[in-house]
Amino acid sequence: MDKKIRIHSRNISIDCFEVGDDLMLLEGSLGDDRLFPSYYHAIGEHHNPGILHHITLSMTISLPGLVITSVKAEMPTIPNEECFEVKEIAGKLVGLRIKHGFTKNVRNIMGGTSGCIHLTNLVLAMGSTAFQASLKKDGVEIVSSAASAAYLNPVIHRTLVPRAGDLFVKKLDLM
Repeated sequence: MDKKIRIHSRNISIDCFEVGDDLMLLEGSLGDDRLFPSYYHAIGEHHNPGILHHITLSMTISLPGLVITSVKAEMPTIPNEECFEVKEIAGKLVGLRIKHGFTKNVRNIMGGTSGCIHLTNLVLAMGSTAFQASLKKDGVEIVSSAASAAYLNPVIHRTLVPRAGDLFVKKLDLM
């Protein structure tokens, strides 16, 4: 490879916040920056370099069950006007639990021609982040036993939770 020229940049950022004892707030954003002029054959339009997508999502999740209790999507910058209608689909995620099958459920709700792959990607990244953030709180892992770990997400339990012993609550030694 002689030289590399950056032509596109995608950034996903997700922050998690405790909101009381039993809620977590996630604020996520997805940004696509096209770094060259482009032509969209499907709609017959030329686009200058610049921000292609800027999508934000705010999601509240109940603990410890990881149930989505509220969702709000915003699309400050999108390439097509039709995309504005798609943000309302995010509201259908309310009541969904982040557990085994979450990806399939999100794709069923938000996928296809009436959905948005960019918003779907952000939701999936936020689901994974919510699970990771729920494992630690106040320096103590929330997952207290193999049974509750499997309850939260059996796939993640099988791959991430240590096998030695049945007690997973431990104080984190930060020194």
